[in-house]
Amino acid sequence: MQFLTHALGRTAVILIGLVVAMLINIMLWPPRHSHLLNKKLRACNDVAVNYLFTKAKLPV
Repeated sequence: MQFLTHALGRTAVILIGLVVAMLINIMLWPPRHSHLLNKKLRACNDVAVNYLFTKAKLPV
């Protein structure tokens, strides 16, 4: 019985920590993934275009 009480207590503490972290991310510091994703996609596109144009000897 002591094991079950201890396991439930630790599980509750972990869940409370996860909820608090999610609330902080939502309310105070929301992640800005879309800006970073657009920046990385543009960089990948530029690399691909430069590679294709230099291999095909086409003017950029």
